[in-house]
Amino acid sequence: VVASGPRGRVDRRLWTRQLPVRARVGPYVVLGYLHAPPTVDPLRTTDRRPIVALTDSVVGYAEAGVPIWVECGAVLLNTARIEVLEAASPEDIGLAGQVALPARHHAR
Repeated sequence: VVASGPRGRVDRRLWTRQLPVRARVGPYVVLGYLHAPPTVDPLRTTDRRPIVALTDSVVGYAEAGVPIWVECGAVLLNTARIEVLEAASPEDIGLAGQVALPARHHAR
């Protein structure tokens, strides 16, 4: 699910740290930043939450054998469907957005 709209009430926000991650959900690869409180292992947030958000994301999939990359401000992932969630590097996140492939950019 691609998320859009306001980020929520400022007075309800919690300070978090960002971890660049790579997730595989079915036929999709999602690169983005997972947010978690500083005292929590970010890769274990899927144990406690049914949905996790990745920000500044890039979603990759194949359409008729052609790789497609879509940039998204935020992507919501159903943790029950995540097959792989692993740490990535900031370079992975940046490079994914610059892949020289046919791409569709959706501003949502």
